[in-house]
Amino acid sequence: MEETGTHFSGTVIRERTVGGLRFMESYHSPGSLRGRHGHGVAFINTMLAGAAVERVANGPEHVYRPYQLVFHPENEEHACRIGPKGSISFGVIIPSEQLRLISEFCEVGRIPLALTGERFNCLCGQMIQEFRSDDPASEFGLQAAFFELAGEIGRFSRFQRDLRPQPWLEKAREMLHSRHAESLSLAEIAKAVAIHPVHLAQEFRRFFGMPVGEYVRSIRVQEARVMLIKSEHPLAAIAAHSGFYDQAHFSKVFKKQTGVTPAGFRKMFGRTAHCR
Repeated sequence: MEETGTHFSGTVIRERTVGGLRFMESYHSPGSLRGRHGHGVAFINTMLAGAAVERVANGPEHVYRPYQLVFHPENEEHACRIGPKGSISFGVIIPSEQLRLISEFCEVGRIPLALTGERFNCLCGQMIQEFRSDDPASEFGLQAAFFELAGEIGRFSRFQRDLRPQPWLEKAREMLHSRHAESLSLAEIAKAVAIHPVHLAQEFRRFFGMPVGEYVRSIRVQEARVMLIKSEHPLAAIAAHSGFYDQAHFSKVFKKQTGVTPAGFRKMFGRTAHCR
């Protein structure tokens, strides 16, 4: 292992420490590589812009999707490399004392977890909003959003521990990702994986913790977030590309999941947000 400690790579853009938790937004230079290493603390991370690939221990590589939260337990060994255009990440470092406190109230996992879905998206958005806010009450809001997220991670951890997806269920999920902009019906997906629609709906929700429809909306919002950050396309074009019926529908779903409108999100995280 390269190293073990609490050091995190990248150039810190902004940082706040609230209630013993360290919240941090960082820039990672294009093509940078960090060999196998570990941290003595647990942390949660998400990619705001750019791309990165990570390998945990000797497992397969994981490609970070923008705004997909990933929970890393204490002392987990991993290696990572940044994409050719660099990346901006947001993370929460959870010291052992705070992790023990959280564990008294919810079962925080001991394995890395990729966290997807409307609930995680919404809490991530709230946390970043509070992190960037100068409002005196933002410290309270930041802690509240984090502890709510910790509870959701605990519930999700139990799901992942107790359940293992069947190959047909993974195939259905892959189909949703590759064709998320299309108006697929549950019957079409069920036919493609040779499973009854009712059984598909039940098993999908049981394993992934949300209905198929909510999962698709989550993917579409993630796609839209990337376009809002990386492009200057009009909102109507982003809505159509991401699979929304129209701009009004896009704005309604986006705000429900993130807590801000698409225009507000672009103002916070778009191309010009880090050039002021």
